[in-house]
Amino acid sequence: DRVWTLGSNKCGQRGVGNYKNLTHPAIVKGNLSGKKVALIAAGDRFSVATTTANEVFSWGYRNHGRLGDGTVSDLANSARNSICSPQPIFSSLHYIPSLSSK
Repeated sequence: DRVWTLGSNKCGQRGVGNYKNLTHPAIVKGNLSGKKVALIAAGDRFSVATTTANEVFSWGYRNHGRLGDGTVSDLANSARNSICSPQPIFSSLHYIPSLSSK
């Protein structure tokens, strides 16, 4: 299964492994490759997805706790402010009935 993405990529929120401005739809790459995505949500400069194996992945702008990776404030180094490919946040959760982002 593949997840297609479009829109801005300034903070890596498209999950294609880079921060390039793309003018066409592209497939999300990285840790989601080969996984069956069950739910996906897009927020302000970030994205979150769950798999049928109840794993949670996030990518994009990571400040203020958006990605669930423990980052809760602005980082001094702008290169560390975002992640351009899906990163696992949780795995083997019991059940994820819904997903949303803001």
